[in-house]
Amino acid sequence: KVSLKNVRYTRVEPAVFSAVLQALVRGRQLAFTYAPATSGESRRRQVDPLHLLVYMGNWHLIAWCCERRAVRDFLLSRMQAAEVLAAAAEHHAGAEKIGEKIEQRYGIFFDGPAQQVVLRFSPAGARRVRDQVWFPGQTLRERPDGSLLLEFPVADLREVVRDILPFGADVEALQPPGLRRLFA
Repeated sequence: KVSLKNVRYTRVEPAVFSAVLQALVRGRQLAFTYAPATSGESRRRQVDPLHLLVYMGNWHLIAWCCERRAVRDFLLSRMQAAEVLAAAAEHHAGAEKIGEKIEQRYGIFFDGPAQQVVLRFSPAGARRVRDQVWFPGQTLRERPDGSLLLEFPVADLREVVRDILPFGADVEALQPPGLRRLFA
């Protein structure tokens, strides 16, 4: 009598999921072949796993990439031949705060300074948005004309742009200026 239907998610090989989880829990390095969406070239990666995140039905590993020497986001569905290595994962400055950063910013992008997004929805758009939670710490303000102001913090505007486009003329980006310029 109750269903949960998850759509537009990507499949993860059980062996990959198991290796990622083991490496994360045991504090070990992880090696895998990765096929990024931006190129057709699969590459071998070695990482220090930091945080496992399921976002919109897709599993992400936030990890320190030994090759790039930076924190990166890896989709588990793009991993192949994952193996837990004997080497211990290193402790990286700020790694313990990744979960906190994820919770403090809208969407999947969490790195970088927070920018406050302010969107004004027309009365028609407000009827569609009023009961939605875009971000747990969002602020909704009803306006006398029936419009609605929605505010939340982001670290990157790309995802916000994608999410407001379907509202067309029923939304106006008020802040930050970079977002406002995109829709002017």
